[in-house]
Amino acid sequence: RIIEKGMSAYQEAISVIAPVVNEVSRYVPSRRLRKLHIGLFGYARSIKGVHLPRAITYCAALYSVGLPPELIGFNSFSKTDFDFIEDFYPSYKQDLAVAASYFNPLCEKLFGKEIRDHVFIPQGIEPQREHLKATSRIIESLLSGELRDISKRVNEAAHIRRFLG
Repeated sequence: RIIEKGMSAYQEAISVIAPVVNEVSRYVPSRRLRKLHIGLFGYARSIKGVHLPRAITYCAALYSVGLPPELIGFNSFSKTDFDFIEDFYPSYKQDLAVAASYFNPLCEKLFGKEIRDHVFIPQGIEPQREHLKATSRIIESLLSGELRDISKRVNEAAHIRRFLG
């Protein structure tokens, strides 16, 4: 029941986040060439007709604009759901706190106010200041149309996080 609830909430958010993810993914560095997976071992990267990039690129695009993917869909859970989750995933609060430290409220400028309906932000989490600055520069570049340095800025934000996506 909880998985279905979270999955449904995440899928609802896809239509809101997909345009930005697909735009930013063009600026995520490719670390290696990949063989395309076709047939039995392939996996879907589209939901309800919305196409998305591969997993690492998808996550890197979201982190680069200050919206950690771990925060999407958690807003659908009740206190009872969180209590149940904690029984099976005792460190979920710590993991969410780390993800939330990379959240940039300015991402709302890209996604619109409706993103608030799809994201769970734990209270009292101190933002990672350098990452906040880096993602703010990426957001402002996207909004202004100054796209020349976005790949460099995506790399800078990833370096601060110590992972791409």
